[in-house]
Amino acid sequence: MYQCSNVIEPFLDVSWDCDNPPDNIPGAVRRCRQSAVITSWAIGGAGLTLPSNVGLPMSGATGAQYVLMETHYNNEQSSSTLVDSSGMDVYYTTTKRQYDGAIIEVGHFVTNHLLIPPGVGDVDFRNTCPERCTQAGLPPGGVNVFASMLHSHTAGTAVWVEHYRNKTKLPNIDQNFHYD
Repeated sequence: MYQCSNVIEPFLDVSWDCDNPPDNIPGAVRRCRQSAVITSWAIGGAGLTLPSNVGLPMSGATGAQYVLMETHYNNEQSSSTLVDSSGMDVYYTTTKRQYDGAIIEVGHFVTNHLLIPPGVGDVDFRNTCPERCTQAGLPPGGVNVFASMLHSHTAGTAVWVEHYRNKTKLPNIDQNFHYD
C-alpha cells in the first residue's frame, strides 16, 4: 500500500494490470506507486501491527492524502473459478501517537535490468546502504526497527538483511536461508 500526496480521486475503484504494459496506468497513479510504501503483506508474512505509541502520518502537509493498494495475483493455471477474498484492515485515529513511524525499503528495486535468465544456476544479488546514506536519511539518534518483511517473489531461495554499526557486524535484522 502506497501513500499518495497527488490527487488520484478520478481513478478510485479502477483496476489496472500493473505490468502489462505499465504505460496503461495513468501518470498520477504511476507517481503514487513510486512514492512511500506505508504497509505491505505477502504470503507467509504476518500482518503489521504498530506499537501502541507509533503511528503513520495519514493527513496534513506530510501525510498521505490518498492510499493506493496494489494486489499481485499468482494464478499459474489461469483458473477462472478462483475468487479473491483478500484485503487489508487499516485503522485510522485522530489521536496523534508519540512517534511517527515509517517504512524503509532496502534491497534492489525491481527493474528490467534485474533479470535472471532461464537455466542459470545460483545468482547472488547484493545491495549495500553505506554509512553516508544512513547518516543523510536517518535521524541522528537512529531508529528502532520493530518489524521486517523479506520478499523475493518466487525467484529467491535465501534472503537476509545484515546490520552494521561503527563497522561492526551486529545480528541480522531478518533472515530466511530457506526462502520459498
